[in-house]
Amino acid sequence: MKTSTRRTVGAVMVVISVLAALVFYVTGTPLLSLQESHTDSFPGGSVTVACYKMHWPLLPVSIAALLGLIAFVWPQQKPARLQS
Repeated sequence: MKTSTRRTVGAVMVVISVLAALVFYVTGTPLLSLQESHTDSFPGGSVTVACYKMHWPLLPVSIAALLGLIAFVWPQQKPARLQS
């Protein structure tokens, strides 16, 4: 596959995955939800611990975005030189 074609496909995959995430958000489908949050106070300050639950739509959207990003930034392959 040519470098320009691979980069175009990668960019399209990233854009489509971001648009899919926006569609999920607009339609009310949760991608992440906060399950539990706890704050502890100490003399030096406070620490907040949060636990999130990942919902199934986030997995394919994340995988598509990651694969698209890899395809977009993968370095160009140089042809092997013939040795005499």
